[in-house]
Amino acid sequence: MYADFRTDFDAGMFTLLESVAQFSNPEQSRLEDAEGYVDWSCDYGLVDGSYFVNYILMQSSEKLEMSFVTEIQCIYNEVATRRQMRYVDAGVGWMGRTTNAIILLDFAEKAKDEMFLILDNPIPQHKSITFSDPKTGAGTEILVKSRKMGNDNGKDQLINITDYFRRILGYVNQTERKPTKDEMERFSAIKDTPW
Repeated sequence: MYADFRTDFDAGMFTLLESVAQFSNPEQSRLEDAEGYVDWSCDYGLVDGSYFVNYILMQSSEKLEMSFVTEIQCIYNEVATRRQMRYVDAGVGWMGRTTNAIILLDFAEKAKDEMFLILDNPIPQHKSITFSDPKTGAGTEILVKSRKMGNDNGKDQLINITDYFRRILGYVNQTERKPTKDEMERFSAIKDTPW
């Protein structure tokens, strides 16, 4: 792929950005696996004074001739929201979200038996999990909703929420840009202050 900047800089830049866009978006992607793929995206912000990160995943299996749609809402409590908004105000909100995702993955890996959903019919299944840090008072409520679609094979399907977190975080770590020295200093100054 070549981008021609000689005659029209904007057109050349557009060509370059379009060619790498599919590899550089830390907020959506397609994750391939042996049986199909997982398309996912996330959005985040404030709702009713609480910060949230919302993941939507669509897993497709050609072998099973089925798809699974899962929504994972991570809603921060007042303490965690206040900390995240300090990161946002300092221009390093993405670093705060990544740090929280790492903490949630660690929590999920330690509570493996709690981070699954069994889909035994096409009606959406729900699960609510609360993560809290007694030292800081920070907490996140994780609300999961998942359903299966496609050809019914008569079998229950297991949705591994921990694996979703692991794969998304792995992708984000690969695609997210590295912080500048100034961003790292701003992030560390907030991280090192009492909650």
